[in-house]
Amino acid sequence: MTPDEVLQELKCKYGVSMSRSTLTRYENKGLIPKPKHGAYGRGKGRFTDYLNSTVNDLYKAVYKKRLERL
Repeated sequence: MTPDEVLQELKCKYGVSMSRSTLTRYENKGLIPKPKHGAYGRGKGRFTDYLNSTVNDLYKAVYKKRLERL
């Protein structure tokens, strides 16, 4: 899944909006599994491929963070 697909499914499935920078921050902090990063070839761009389970992992991380605030 692309980052945009992850964020779109998170919003549709759980009603949670998140920016791409927040998604990257959760990834860098180890709250969700790291995606596969790569390139299509010289001058053809890069890609990021998240696991399908990332949406659920991301929601769990958001929910846990919200509980910690209470």
